[in-house]
Amino acid sequence: LSRGMASKIVATAFGPDRPGVLAEFTKTVLGHGGTLGGSRAVVVSGTFSVSAVVFLPEEDSSLVAALDWSLKTTLKDYLVAIRPALDANPPSVFARIEVLAADEISLITQLADHVGARDMSIQTLRTHHKLDGDGDDVYTAIATIATAKPKEEIDVAAVENDFYEMAEKLDVSIKFEHLA
Repeated sequence: LSRGMASKIVATAFGPDRPGVLAEFTKTVLGHGGTLGGSRAVVVSGTFSVSAVVFLPEEDSSLVAALDWSLKTTLKDYLVAIRPALDANPPSVFARIEVLAADEISLITQLADHVGARDMSIQTLRTHHKLDGDGDDVYTAIATIATAKPKEEIDVAAVENDFYEMAEKLDVSIKFEHLA
């Protein structure tokens, strides 16, 4: 499939996790002549979600509508959305941070505000509770950080220092890892 004249969309579906749902999603896309680009799938508390870049064979809104209808009828108990994919250059993922806190109240909001105020974005985020060495419950957030700047223009040391200053103000522990 030549992607030059293809429709590039993002298809997203989420609903109750069950065996075979990812196969149903991908078979439906393939059944419409589509191919998959980048995708993410995850299960959280029994809810499965998938988001995928889909290339359809030609720029034809009826193909997009047909795929949308097929996904909604194949995955009856799922919410399905299709939107045009952006053609912009993807952001440069340059760091991974792990934040540990005794209390999760507003931690994600504060982290997202901190990142957004610096013209960066969170590309992936995973949170969970775990016990530390003393048996205390610790809330952990692990995120990858990106920016629209080219990697060579990112002052990684300044960004790292800024995150450690944020951690000190919030009284949380942080690990910063530069991703080359």
